[in-house]
Amino acid sequence: KVINEKDILVRGQDVLRPDRVVFANDTVYVLDFKTGVQRESHQQQIRRYGKLYRQMGYAQVRTQLVYLESNEVVEVD
Repeated sequence: KVINEKDILVRGQDVLRPDRVVFANDTVYVLDFKTGVQRESHQQQIRRYGKLYRQMGYAQVRTQLVYLESNEVVEVD
């Protein structure tokens, strides 16, 4: 199952919207697509998305940043 740009509502905070979430077997993959150079803020953002999915009860969550210009995929813990 694949979900594209689905809002996550967080009480008292802004709406968060990961670019893509893939549910495969027992693992949730949270992907965010970026242009330009890698930034620490990108990693902070994807970590936050992963934390929210863990709080929703998903035990296996993997977070990845996909840099479109360099064709690089960065796994973020």
